[in-house]
Amino acid sequence: MSQIDVNTTIRYLARSETYQREKPYVVTFPVTDISEAKSSNHCFQSQPCTVRDARGLGNFDLDACGFTFTEHRTLLSLEEFQSPKIVESAYYSELTQFIHSHFPQFTDLVFLDYEVRRVCA
Repeated sequence: MSQIDVNTTIRYLARSETYQREKPYVVTFPVTDISEAKSSNHCFQSQPCTVRDARGLGNFDLDACGFTFTEHRTLLSLEEFQSPKIVESAYYSELTQFIHSHFPQFTDLVFLDYEVRRVCA
């Protein structure tokens, strides 16, 4: 398989003096009723980078590398991904079955968020 390189910009958590005094945080509840409270202290910086297609470059073992690649083809259509209810019920269920079949050692799965990525023309 040919290697595909994509030049892009990725936002990273910046090295901030704030983090010398407090750890980065995000709260997921309203704080508007608390004087001077912030829902996050994150500072980001964007960095240009090249993302490379790693498929076919070797066997990336989860235990050795901290990640691995597997192939999964969803049963959902692109249109169904426009519905958060369908994603959170059907797709999360589909992924749970897939992950448990490949990684039976993991008993609890928590989906924090998702993003539908589109190809830019």
